[in-house]
Amino acid sequence: MKTRWLIVAISLAVIAPVVEAQSTILTSKPALPDGYAGTAVCASCHADQYASYLATNHSRSLSLVDPNHKELAGRFDHHLSQTSFQATVNDTGIIHRASISVPMSPTTSVELPLGELPVKYVIGSGAFAKGYLLEDGEFLVQ
Repeated sequence: MKTRWLIVAISLAVIAPVVEAQSTILTSKPALPDGYAGTAVCASCHADQYASYLATNHSRSLSLVDPNHKELAGRFDHHLSQTSFQATVNDTGIIHRASISVPMSPTTSVELPLGELPVKYVIGSGAFAKGYLLEDGEFLVQ
């Protein structure tokens, strides 16, 4: 039994720096161009075009996460890599967690956390698919 926990401790020591290194290889958010007026300003003069745009799926292609949409919560297990991804709803919003399953015996395993980040944006309207952008400090990751 001590050998199994030693394996878990060594695995954490090896995995943690890799996860930390991966979270630093990100692209920062681009700055908005000078003179950008925003949607509300444009819509005030171009109400018909704005209403037409809102009727399209494209208008919902990127949005802030609404924590009231419980359908975002769920779990996906990638069996080949033994990695699990889970989204849960709490009082601060939606949290994305990743973990890896480490076999301890032929019939048991231990799930080790790899990290968790808040879900910031939903990509896609849902007409075809959805993806999510996670917030890691000042960076966004998918």
